[in-house]
Amino acid sequence: MTSREPAGGCAVSSANPPQLSVLDTSPVTTDRSPSMAVADTVALAKAAETYGYRRFWVAEHHGSRGSAGTSPEVLTGIIASATTRMRVGAGGVMLLNHSPFHVAEIFRTLAGVFPGRVDLGVGRAPGGSKEAVRALRAYAERAGATLDDYPAHLSSLLEHLSTGFDDPVQRGAPVAMPDGVCSPPLWLLGSSLHTAEIAGRLGANFAFAGHFKSVDQKMAEAAFEHYRSVAESAGQVPRGSLLTVAAVCARTPAEAERLKAAAVLANVRKQMRIPGLLLNSAEVARHTWSPEEIAVADALAPDTVVSGTPGQVRDALIEVARATGVEEIMINNVIADKDERHRSYELIADSLRS
Repeated sequence: MTSREPAGGCAVSSANPPQLSVLDTSPVTTDRSPSMAVADTVALAKAAETYGYRRFWVAEHHGSRGSAGTSPEVLTGIIASATTRMRVGAGGVMLLNHSPFHVAEIFRTLAGVFPGRVDLGVGRAPGGSKEAVRALRAYAERAGATLDDYPAHLSSLLEHLSTGFDDPVQRGAPVAMPDGVCSPPLWLLGSSLHTAEIAGRLGANFAFAGHFKSVDQKMAEAAFEHYRSVAESAGQVPRGSLLTVAAVCARTPAEAERLKAAAVLANVRKQMRIPGLLLNSAEVARHTWSPEEIAVADALAPDTVVSGTPGQVRDALIEVARATGVEEIMINNVIADKDERHRSYELIADSLRS
């Protein structure tokens, strides 16, 4: 993998395969406790660096039995300490749950300790159950925050990330410490034209969440096209762009299908808001699908989960990168068995190098 930042709108060919990154949610399985799941995330990050992945992001989820990743800012620091070269960061901080000023201070601190390696990705989703989010926002005395407040929070965050004590327009406003560090690059995360428009208008990096729901390639293509068009109209130069993709890989087609079935069921249960732990392949094989689950699965886009042998996955990722114009694809892998999860990431990385 190269060390340069991705550029938006560049065609990708088989001679120039996309850069690869990892998005991890610290999934909790039937045989791994939540604390083990967090430790597994750190172990996966260390392994991903040896496999050649460009960056490793961790998510923010609250009140979920199936995800132990509640504090991306904490995990970012731990993973940065456990690795040496790979970029690390939040994918992302759910901005309405937090004070923009405090987010700026946290990530300036991380950027100061790990210069040139930290990313700050932010999203506008609640990031958890109503009860958990209510507790977060009530503590911050913002219990009434809604999606309509997101632009104001984002504007505040950008201001705190970009100003310092020597800024002539600061005029007594609070300065996010530590001052004098290079703030981490800001990524806006979303799965809609709305977020693409905000990112384009601001000239910010844009990451499209293509790893969940019934997101298909056409939606991703439209979002990146809109992002670049808005940026050009606003006189901005499109910055980094990446696409997250749910993908599993195995040495044989049969094994890949087994892993895909588990990933599809996990996606279905998420859509149905069924709380629960991530099931392994054996548990999925014993699972009796309800009519409702079958209906949700049928409604999912056919390419919601990329799966297959290394060659098949490689071709699929190159094609989606070419179609969307991104130079970087971030893999989200929901395999319950941690050894199989590592093997899948390793096979995908090796396939793009071959």
